[in-house]
Amino acid sequence: MNVRDVRLSGSKEDVDNHIRNELDHHLELSVRRSAETGLKGAQAKERTQELYGQVAEVQQLIAGNVKIMHEAKENIESLKKNIKDVKEYHLIKFNYTNVNWGSLISD
Repeated sequence: MNVRDVRLSGSKEDVDNHIRNELDHHLELSVRRSAETGLKGAQAKERTQELYGQVAEVQQLIAGNVKIMHEAKENIESLKKNIKDVKEYHLIKFNYTNVNWGSLISD
């Protein structure tokens, strides 16, 4: 029964009671929604904190990976230098061992 129906068929007291009941009902719904929203808000806040923690962990992993990548790059550069040094050593050794010492001495 809505307010209009009560107004048409009832007394002022019936209308007041109906309005009071409707207000109580809406107040109860509002309180219930607020409680649910508050719970959802608390859950959302907790989940947000969890996500911030996960983001921090990922940032640490990324920072660790960046450090490892820089170290790997330095190691690669060092290996390139070592390979170049070894090639130069073998080239010098090859040239030294292939010298015809007998022809140098006889000249």
